[in-house]
Amino acid sequence: MQEWLNALKVGDEVLISKSSWRGTVEKIAKVERRTPTGRIVVGGVTFLPNGQKFGGWDGYVCIEPVTEEVKQRVNEKIFYQDAMKVIYNLADGKIKLGIDELRQIVEIVKNK
Repeated sequence: MQEWLNALKVGDEVLISKSSWRGTVEKIAKVERRTPTGRIVVGGVTFLPNGQKFGGWDGYVCIEPVTEEVKQRVNEKIFYQDAMKVIYNLADGKIKLGIDELRQIVEIVKNK
């Protein structure tokens, strides 16, 4: 892990995991800068050269390598969140669908 951290440079993708009492939020972000002392800045958060978050307290925050599995997991989570927003907006009447479109959706959901 330390070798990976040492090799990180501006523009490299990393996974930021933030955990608190509300749960864990993951996102893929790019390294914004490396300081002369080796600190790593990603998503506005500063990490020490050993990968530990520097200062403050907003739960546990770490950075990890981005693999294809990580990308797929994060993208699926984002898609799920977006799908839930669409469903809520549909229920609230913010999205209007025709009766045939609604029937198609209901059939899909019923068959699961």
